[in-house]
Amino acid sequence: MGSPSPNRLGLRALQVLVVEDAADAREALVELVKTFGAEAWGAEDGEEAFRAVLDRPPDLILCDLQMPGLDGFGFVRRLRRHPRFQRILTVAVSGLGESLDIAKPITVETIVRLLGRALDVHDDSSPGA
Repeated sequence: MGSPSPNRLGLRALQVLVVEDAADAREALVELVKTFGAEAWGAEDGEEAFRAVLDRPPDLILCDLQMPGLDGFGFVRRLRRHPRFQRILTVAVSGLGESLDIAKPITVETIVRLLGRALDVHDDSSPGA
């Protein structure tokens, strides 16, 4: 049994930011999210991610925790201080091996579940919802 097609998920309007310092992992996750119809882009650290959110707030952020410079913890703290960004669904994706939101490697099924959840939040906050 395969994964749902992009059209079945209805993710055309969903925007996803992937924050990951490992370029290959970041690019792979961005491309995976795009295969389900969402718009996705990446940032390599918390500083770049924060600038990206200021420029174009996403519906979902998939964020590594351990990164050089502003790490995922600091990025999320900074993000949450701004009322405009408090409703963005933010999910920790980490290889720390602890009980976090998502442990690496991330599966396609997990991505599908997260995109569906973000779409629910997006639909709830859209004008006229």
